[in-house]
Amino acid sequence: MDMNDFYHPPQPYTLQNAHVDPEFFGAIDLYGNIQPYFWRNVVLVSCGFAGEGEHITSATDIEYYGKRQASRSLSYGFSSMGRVISRAADGIRKTMRADAKSHQPTKVHWLLDLFLKKPQEKHLRIVGNGFNYNCLGQDKVPHSLGNFITLIKKICSYSQHTFSNRGVTGILAEPPRQIEYDNEKLFDAENFWLLQLVYLNLNQSGQS
Repeated sequence: MDMNDFYHPPQPYTLQNAHVDPEFFGAIDLYGNIQPYFWRNVVLVSCGFAGEGEHITSATDIEYYGKRQASRSLSYGFSSMGRVISRAADGIRKTMRADAKSHQPTKVHWLLDLFLKKPQEKHLRIVGNGFNYNCLGQDKVPHSLGNFITLIKKICSYSQHTFSNRGVTGILAEPPRQIEYDNEKLFDAENFWLLQLVYLNLNQSGQS
């Protein structure tokens, strides 16, 4: 199994401020310029509370934390790419959690990622405990965690047909649940395998 066969998302572009309305998600740069990203192009919304650690930045890291699990699934007789990817996405958490047991994070980042398909292919990231929540308007509250949860719910309400991760599922539950990751590598690796399922689905439906 060659990693070139998989979809590789762009590196994350971290935002400090944004504009959110029913028409589009606006990325605001340091000069106040707004770049609109339309909800129809958002294919995955992902969030999680991750311990401080390195991002996956190379195919070598992805191979170590993902291909290992996918290869195991092949050895168990799962021949279809969909089942291989699904098993990898499900098993990646256990694989990486075992590797990360010796690491005790001193700081937790609240991560919210939006992945967009062409023609607006982009990987947008919000670190919630350092974000300007003025985009919430009257829904803004005095504490950041409440604002982070509100922002996730607002984004999901505008991108109703978008795929999401287990972190988003937890936030949308009643009461909301925080899904924790030992480090950002775990969060990024799970997103990588979820994106394989997303694009497999899009390719099969002719929407990619």
